[in-house]
Amino acid sequence: MLALAMLLTPTALVHAQWRTTTGVDLGETYSDNVNRQPSSRAQENWGTEISPWLRGAGQSARLNGSLDLRVQNWINSNTANRSALRGHASGTLAVVEDHLDVDGGVSRDRQQVSQFSAPDASYATPSNSTEVTRTWASPVLYTRFGNAGYVAARYRFENVDSERSELSGQNSTATLDIANGAAFGRLGWGFSGRHYSTTAKATQATSSDSYNGSLTYAVTPEMTATLFGGQEFNDYSGGQRQHTWNWGAGLKWQPTERTTLNAQTTKRFFGRGFSYGVSQRWRRSVFDWSYERDVNSFSNTASRNGLMKNPAVDTIYSAAYTAALALVPASITDPFERETYALLILQGAGIPALLPNTSGYLSSQTYTDKRMRLAWRIEGQRNLVSLSGYTSDRETLTQQILTSSATGSSDDLIQFSRVKQRGWSVDWRHDLSARTSTSLRYGYTDTSGYANNGARTTTHVSILGLSLSNRLGVNTTGVLSVTRTQSRGAGADYRENAISATLSHRF
Repeated sequence: MLALAMLLTPTALVHAQWRTTTGVDLGETYSDNVNRQPSSRAQENWGTEISPWLRGAGQSARLNGSLDLRVQNWINSNTANRSALRGHASGTLAVVEDHLDVDGGVSRDRQQVSQFSAPDASYATPSNSTEVTRTWASPVLYTRFGNAGYVAARYRFENVDSERSELSGQNSTATLDIANGAAFGRLGWGFSGRHYSTTAKATQATSSDSYNGSLTYAVTPEMTATLFGGQEFNDYSGGQRQHTWNWGAGLKWQPTERTTLNAQTTKRFFGRGFSYGVSQRWRRSVFDWSYERDVNSFSNTASRNGLMKNPAVDTIYSAAYTAALALVPASITDPFERETYALLILQGAGIPALLPNTSGYLSSQTYTDKRMRLAWRIEGQRNLVSLSGYTSDRETLTQQILTSSATGSSDDLIQFSRVKQRGWSVDWRHDLSARTSTSLRYGYTDTSGYANNGARTTTHVSILGLSLSNRLGVNTTGVLSVTRTQSRGAGADYRENAISATLSHRF
């Protein structure tokens, strides 16, 4: 609750620039298979949504933050009615200017549990999801020396509380960074130390420590090369402490403000870690590509948009949100209105408005994570095309130290030692007028799980959606959507056709 408390601190409102907006979403959805079951068990449903919401963001001399709060109410014809509080709040307080900041936040959402069962639609009774509350706080102490030197010490604690106890836990991270990028002209140096520990109910507690030194050299003003090396310790393998040396090199090149390329490779205890990226901006087109391999854990969350400050990983939802935001008509320039419009598009496709990690990787495990993401957006006078693709390959590092509480767990990385996923989507928006636009979206996802004995389980999901959006007034937007979802695979053979009409009004 730290972020919410900071947002409401009276002293923070002095000379502040804060903005809040309130509204309500009214929606009606028909589904011919509301719980996404095989055709023999398909059940029709009419659902009515009444969801008031509050959004706010801003900054003062010492504080910046954001708040996103929604009370979601669904009245269903054939399934249980339900209400739920969804929200995010985060903020940064400058306790001592240029020396001590405190970040904090709280979020509450439902997260999908398994990729091998049908995901819950926003209008359906939850079955393959769990209520998750996350709270985090992170003080950072820093100072500068010389022309380009700095020292920064950060501590971060996060608590993850889930309805499913095996997916609950805590984690903490302490880091120390010292660097001087121009200590000897073009040559700079740096040192970093990191301690990470996590406690989850499905596995034994684990921890890792790493210490690294680095040298940087400015080859040209636009290009910087880096060499680094050090050592790391962890107890991921059966609780036994292991020590390994690591080393690597990196290169960053930014020939223009519109072009950035970076590459980094590292020898790690799990093999080769790497991070590659390309970003290119043209007048009417944007291209981004990234490919990474690193260690990850259940603590990492994905923020829905740029207002959130919690650590982010690439997910299906973040890609879908980015694509939906691109489908918002250019005539809507207000950031709050654009966000509302994008959320309506997602809701019309059956995706919950505030679900931050629809990729299903809510896991108690620590794992290696190899992921690639590609996004290309091309914009014309009245048309916009958005192409996106991703792959994910996650192998557990801690599955061999499960405790008895993991029995019967639905954690994918407990059921499988490796989970691979790939998907792509194409989105097209056409502006019929300044107020009206239509959009078409097709997305495909393929997920495979590999057990220790080599057995493979696979699920394929495709979604085709068509929507018509209209700005009915200065503060009112309506979206009519038709969606067809089809899934094949173990535990997820179903077809669903849904039509929804949603009206969002900002007061």
